Amino acid sequence: MAILSWTDFVSGDTLATIRAKINGFSTAVVSQVNTNTTGLAALLTSFTSPKEKVEFEILTELNIPPYQEGIAYYNDEYGAVVVTGNVEGVTTEIGHNMHIHVINNTGAIIEKGMACIPDGTAGGVLQAKKAIATTFANAAVIGLASTDIAIGGVGALTALGDLRNMNTNGMVTGQALYLSDTVPGTFGTTKPAIKTVVGGVLIADATEGHFYVRINRNISLPLMLGDLLDATAPTSLPADLVNYTPVTLYNDNIEIVTTTDKTAGTITPLLDGTYRVNISLHMFFDNVGGAGKKEIYVAVRDVTDNVIVKEIRGFILKDAETYDVNDNGAAILDGTHEYRLEIRSELALNNFAFSASTFYIESIIY
Repeated sequence: MAILSWTDFVSGDTLATIRAKINGFSTAVVSQVNTNTTGLAALLTSFTSPKEKVEFEILTELNIPPYQEGIAYYNDEYGAVVVTGNVEGVTTEIGHNMHIHVINNTGAIIEKGMACIPDGTAGGVLQAKKAIATTFANAAVIGLASTDIAIGGVGALTALGDLRNMNTNGMVTGQALYLSDTVPGTFGTTKPAIKTVVGGVLIADATEGHFYVRINRNISLPLMLGDLLDATAPTSLPADLVNYTPVTLYNDNIEIVTTTDKTAGTITPLLDGTYRVNISLHMFFDNVGGAGKKEIYVAVRDVTDNVIVKEIRGFILKDAETYDVNDNGAAILDGTHEYRLEIRSELALNNFAFSASTFYIESIIY
């Protein structure tokens, strides 16, 4: 294909001189210039018509050239066009990853694969430091170090997509990995209280590990609500401070995401998390007479693990015929476990019933 170039002419050249110079380049162009401006437009259009495709050189890992800024090629192994930028060792695989340029002013090396958060700017470049899930701000990960970033050095964070040749030895593949709340920059399968997913391992290997970065910061649980209303059992309580009696046989329920069982009196959250647990019980029974102050307990039991997760202590007074419990506090509940209300009393309560009862859980944060 011919290449058309243009050179400025010396000021003062005559038209004849200019034409002679053009003649030396292309007779066809001179003809169009001299005789047919419409034809010239058509000719120039033919020079600038877009091509049907752009062909990149196909390379494998074995014949990729040494680093040079601003080159592009097709990586046969990655299945993507690769473009080199101004940070050695960092390449953009078109459609496969994204990067953020950062500077390391932490006073220590940021190793490849470390999860990082922003830490101000320096000279118009974002500063980065290692993340840790101790606060929401410290867990706001923006990327994983694409290479080792030296002290005071400029590097890049992989914000999304493939991070290759990373040490992923010993990591679990195919699972979401959570930012650690104990070791800055690291991650694993353990879920801390403040949860940020950084991605997952595709290949576990010390030198040729393949990590897929997909950051989900400070995960919030969608609204989850399980509500049981108007219990009808038990109808009596024994004098027993050791064993609890379950509250069951509710007349109504509300379910949003989570599951309730009116007959068994259980609520099952979908996911692990911290929930607001509301208990509102208005109970009545035969007059207890002059027995004096006696203990009564209302508890929330994890039926799956058979453990009490919340307990409220109260007292039934002399000649009492009613007792109320109202509590609204937080509790950490396990996903897929069943929870129910239970009662135990130091006094036997006969003709026991509820004038009103509500037991519900509502998600606070996942």
